[in-house]
Amino acid sequence: MGSLTQEPDGELKEWNILVTGFGPFLDNYINPSFLIANTLPATYQLPNLPQIVIHTYPHPIEVSYQAVRTLIPRLLFPKPHSAFPAPASSGSSQNDVRTSTKTNAAKEKPNYDIVLNIGLAPGRKYYSFETCAHRDEYVKRDIYFRDMKDDTYWRDEYDAPELLKPSFDMADVWRRWKQSLLRNEHQREDEQHEQHDVDEEDVRPSSNAGRYICEFTFFTTLLEFWRRRQEARGAFLHVPCGIGETDLRRGRRVVLALMAALVGSEIAKSKKLQKGEGEGEGEGLDSLKQRHLAVVMDEDDGAW
Repeated sequence: MGSLTQEPDGELKEWNILVTGFGPFLDNYINPSFLIANTLPATYQLPNLPQIVIHTYPHPIEVSYQAVRTLIPRLLFPKPHSAFPAPASSGSSQNDVRTSTKTNAAKEKPNYDIVLNIGLAPGRKYYSFETCAHRDEYVKRDIYFRDMKDDTYWRDEYDAPELLKPSFDMADVWRRWKQSLLRNEHQREDEQHEQHDVDEEDVRPSSNAGRYICEFTFFTTLLEFWRRRQEARGAFLHVPCGIGETDLRRGRRVVLALMAALVGSEIAKSKKLQKGEGEGEGEGLDSLKQRHLAVVMDEDDGAW
């Protein structure tokens, strides 16, 4: 997909982004992450950016550790020109997972330029862009009352590190995300419905993805890139509760703005590297958090 659509100078003509959402869990009988994902258009175009082609996975990901570990590797690195794989469930075999994820991994290329998982954080009143994911200590039970507190598969099979981070310039992405939300382009289709001040959108970076299915999914995504020694262009967005029409419009606007920020930042980073400039310029993420009061949340802040 995206990796095959390049200009002669190496820049992508279009960016293909995979988007996923989750199914119900606990008392969240309708998960807004999946609803928001399904409001997204098939394509999205902004001035000065290549076209963004959005591939929304048509099924909610089951809130099950085994389902995530089965589905994500097949979803990110399927066979060329194959359709979306069927949704995984708790009936999937662990042996199938281990076999499918080990075959010629180093030679495989992702079908998408960016992967964006969207999840629900019931205790948060804001949108948070997760900056890291942990390998261990998943003690919360999924919808089948299973946990992963004694699981050592990633450590034993791949010698995976305890913490993985995306390859994005997170501070730059967050800055562009805020700026993108302030542009009128994201407001045009909503103005006919309501007047809304985008300054009110509370978007923050976070280093606590919750140690539940969301963070497990994020780590699974990053691991698939890490073990293939590829840039980890995996992202995770936590959204607050709310399934009303206004909530979904706001979620859609926030997601589209984040996509634009991710693509814009990657293009800028690529141009810097082509010019031989180093990375890490500008204000760091920790400084941005302090200056904008986007603090790292405690373990019990409701991230799932």
